[in-house]
Amino acid sequence: MSNIKECFVSRFKNGSLVCADFSQLEIVVLAYLSSDKQLIYDITNGIDLHCVNCAAIHGVPYNTVLAGIRVGHPEWIKRRKDAKRASFALQYGAGARKIADMVGWDLPTTKKFINLYYRRYPGVKAWQDSMVAYAQKVRKINNDGRRTQLGFPAGVAMIPSNTGRIYGFVEYDDNYNNAGDTRFSRNELINYPIQGLAGGDLTMVVLGELYYDLYQTGLHNDIKLVNTVHDSIVLDVSDGYVHQAALKLKTTMENGPEYLDKYFDINFNLPLKVEVTYGPDLYNQSVVEGLSL
Repeated sequence: MSNIKECFVSRFKNGSLVCADFSQLEIVVLAYLSSDKQLIYDITNGIDLHCVNCAAIHGVPYNTVLAGIRVGHPEWIKRRKDAKRASFALQYGAGARKIADMVGWDLPTTKKFINLYYRRYPGVKAWQDSMVAYAQKVRKINNDGRRTQLGFPAGVAMIPSNTGRIYGFVEYDDNYNNAGDTRFSRNELINYPIQGLAGGDLTMVVLGELYYDLYQTGLHNDIKLVNTVHDSIVLDVSDGYVHQAALKLKTTMENGPEYLDKYFDINFNLPLKVEVTYGPDLYNQSVVEGLSL
């Protein structure tokens, strides 16, 4: 694997790149959007969601998997990784066959996993289905001549978010059912609201608050906001300012729910957890210890 991250270094002599990443942000946003009680409980109480799903598919107690992970047991590490991939794919709208091909399970095992996941988190399934149903409800055929690749009229659905975004969805040819049918992409209907709120809204307001604070406190010359990588934020920090920068970054990011309430009147009542690292480049990073809000 290429260590391309080593190419990104601090501009300061003896400086550091300080990076912070939201923990499981998209799953937290899914819990908020779906209002699934069990998922909210698991997140709020620090349950390892992938260990839960791994335990379910293998028919063992949660603590068995957790203990195996903590001691570095290779078999349980692999099994948890497979469950993680399967759960993410399911959350993004993938079907049983696609998940089976991705993870390497047979189809009965994959269908069992899906049933167990939705049995534990029924609110997630209900929300996913509601997005598909709502798109069908508001579907319109515009007068712009829009058609699918096979030449059939393509419907359009415009779905608003609670932050004021309007997501536009266009139908595709339905290659899974009858020829000539069209359908919206389930993956898009599920993913757009999650990605939009996580990366497009929450991360952006956090960036704005952080940028404003750095200038208000006069720290912008020694702590520079330089990059985002998905839902992580990167600061370029001069020598002697690492701990201050890390604490400010962690505080601002974990205060994200306050900013959603401030700007969008959203009651995002779920905790956001952030880990902060630092190093001479983006590849060689170590955890910043001793941070507390």
